[in-house]
Amino acid sequence: MSLPTAVSMYRTADLTIDEFANVSALSNEYDVVSHGEHLIMGYPWPPSLFLVPIAAIADLVPGIDPETTSLTSPNRTWIYEVPIAALLMGVAVALFFSAARAHVGRTTRSVLVATTSLAFGTVWWSASSRALTQHAAAAPFVALVLYLLVRSRENNRFVPWLGAAVAGAYVMRPTAAVLVVVVTLWVLLRHRDRFIAYLCRAALVAVPFILVNLATYQSVLPPYYAGNKLGGSSEPLQALTGLFVSPSRGILWNSPLVLLAAAGFVVVARKRRLDSVDAVFGLFIFATFLVVAIWPNWWGGSTFGPRLLSEIMPFVCWYLLPVFEGAWNAKKLVVASCTTLIGLSVLVNSQGALMRSTLCWNSIPTFIDTDSQRLWDWADPQPLRAISDFVDGAGIRQIVIGSCKDAGGQTINGG
Repeated sequence: MSLPTAVSMYRTADLTIDEFANVSALSNEYDVVSHGEHLIMGYPWPPSLFLVPIAAIADLVPGIDPETTSLTSPNRTWIYEVPIAALLMGVAVALFFSAARAHVGRTTRSVLVATTSLAFGTVWWSASSRALTQHAAAAPFVALVLYLLVRSRENNRFVPWLGAAVAGAYVMRPTAAVLVVVVTLWVLLRHRDRFIAYLCRAALVAVPFILVNLATYQSVLPPYYAGNKLGGSSEPLQALTGLFVSPSRGILWNSPLVLLAAAGFVVVARKRRLDSVDAVFGLFIFATFLVVAIWPNWWGGSTFGPRLLSEIMPFVCWYLLPVFEGAWNAKKLVVASCTTLIGLSVLVNSQGALMRSTLCWNSIPTFIDTDSQRLWDWADPQPLRAISDFVDGAGIRQIVIGSCKDAGGQTINGG
């Protein structure tokens, strides 16, 4: 729904999408909501801002009208969304690289490997870059938070700008409220003299956001940002376990490189080099796992891998740096083990990024949101669906770009 909202932004300077005839075919409760006499996208509206330029350019091309783009059967918005999502993820990866290079002091193999691992060995490639989701929109701001925190170790002039960065992450992805709380407490405790400046920078993002909300919803926050969406998981311990080891959503299977990151954290701790910035990283990772575990839909719906953990990925991959700083001179077995874990991470996420079959897994044989027990099916793990389809006789074209239908015979939206 980002495309119709973006078109409405530059054509009528509002968020209403009544003029789009095909929105009535959407059934998800968050796709379209009624507010007064108008229809509005139920998801956060700020990510649509990134689509405004490309939608406006498309409007100038004869024969192309973004307003008539199919939102269903099949969804054609990917033509607009994927390039922007990939660009945003590229910016986020570049910020991570800049932070790593500043931390190490120069461009080393460790910096390049850690950056490449984040870009291609996590859900940043397999899920976040595949559409203009909240995750893609929030990624540059999350990476900017990491960059500013790292640079603040040497110069506290970077601290105030953390306010704008965390505010940007929050308006794009409401669950980034966890990051807002952790960073705000850190600034208050460690840089109290910069706290007012921090709040002023946050206001640069928050004030326009609030003004648009007041004009549209007559409230400070849109309904989607309500805290009542948290809580509801009847089995949070099972959800927490699933986030680690589910064959289709577990981070250990999706990105085995997290084992190296854990080792890297231990290396830093044993060298007594942990500081308050590391505490922010660790607390954010820990708190995010807890928040997602109490989410009713902890597996993230129709997606690939643990997409709800997308925001922690740069903080996790940060601890690959100390591992690879010493790995090049280690025993061959250590080097081989590290290489294998990184290679497996890239291989698994390539399935989600490049193979349509892995998305079809969400609806075949049954829809994952109504049959969540499939998350524990070791005979049919999502990352191996393309391989199993090939063994069963499916053609390469079908596996890579073929359409897929749910149990009711309807084509899946998205991609």
